Amino acid sequence: MLSRTTVKPFRGLLYNERLLGQIGRLSCPPYDIISPQQERNLKKSSPYNFCNILLKGPHQTYEALGRRFYRWLKEGVLQEDRKEAFYLCEQRFKFSGRTYCRWGMLGLLRLNAKNKIFPHERTHRRAKEDRTNLLEKVEANLSPVFVIYKPAQKDLIKLLAKKYRNRLPLVEFNDREKINYRLWRLTNKKDIKNIQNYFERRRLLIADGHHRFEVARNFYLQHKKNRTYSDINYILSYISPADDNLLLLPIHRVINLDITVGELMAKLKEHFRISKTKNFKRLYGKLLRAKTFSFIVYSGGKALLFSLKDKKTIFHFLTSSSNSVYCKLDVYLFHQMVLRGILKVEPEEKDIIYVNNDARAAVKLAREKKKTAFILRPCKKEDIMNIALGGKILPQKSTYFYPKFISGLVGRKL
Repeated sequence: MLSRTTVKPFRGLLYNERLLGQIGRLSCPPYDIISPQQERNLKKSSPYNFCNILLKGPHQTYEALGRRFYRWLKEGVLQEDRKEAFYLCEQRFKFSGRTYCRWGMLGLLRLNAKNKIFPHERTHRRAKEDRTNLLEKVEANLSPVFVIYKPAQKDLIKLLAKKYRNRLPLVEFNDREKINYRLWRLTNKKDIKNIQNYFERRRLLIADGHHRFEVARNFYLQHKKNRTYSDINYILSYISPADDNLLLLPIHRVINLDITVGELMAKLKEHFRISKTKNFKRLYGKLLRAKTFSFIVYSGGKALLFSLKDKKTIFHFLTSSSNSVYCKLDVYLFHQMVLRGILKVEPEEKDIIYVNNDARAAVKLAREKKKTAFILRPCKKEDIMNIALGGKILPQKSTYFYPKFISGLVGRKL
């Protein structure tokens, strides 16, 4: 086996299906997209739902989560595989009437693999403090970070999928979103060597899990001389090709702005054409078909579509010529050109609510809270990949790769 490789096999930590039955009801979404109500429902659904060790409740401590995690290990609720392996995973799901089949692999990813692993979003202190406190108490990677790459013409994961798809999986279940998961354990030495060689030649983009990645790297730097830990210079990762089965959805903003619709129109009309209709579905369709930077504003019961008149206007609002790589990204232009440049506002994070993909949910939230909703278009995968692999960073919550990878399928002890 290669030493100090970009990826490594590991001994997976899985639910004991013989003890607990099918694990679909025990898994949960990643911690950062679980709402307070969903958290309460998940924890009540079973004392062994993964959310019970993933999230600290208002009257809990991180120490209590750690004790519960180790009790689950002692009782055999979670079991560690005897042999190191990579884990091949298929996710089959429907979106907008179409069926998708996404393949990926679970393995360990080296935290300091220089010029190979690229983030694309900024992180925030509070989220890192939360994940640091949990990591210190459970001493495990409970959820994988989500990593993508530009596949080769003969992509290895696709070849592995062809080889294993008709074999009996180790685990199969539907999660609460009706996404079908199938998992295979890969222990064949030739497969392991091929995987390691293949990913030595790939550049990898962190799609989701920036906070966990940074926390794991800091944990390694702090504890690297502690010999009780194993391979802490690696983090559990789900690695998948950026192909047509990887969906990139928009993240809308609901913002607390002290400004009326009339004032918005007055400030933006110089650079944007303004359209309106009572039919929101039709307006949203026009947004998706727009040829230039566009967005919808909903405030005070009115929905308006703003479309940039002249693409050259963008360059008046970029802080430097090097930022021209962002000119195709609506989410960047929205923050840099509209908020900072024209409206002259810089909302704090506490004043922004992010809504994944659902434009009507963002509008409803704006109506209920008497705030302003900004409906954005999704970024293109190739633009995100090119910007991130070029070393550039995007605004917070720029991308929503769908579906996110479930928590509770495979973990990893340190």
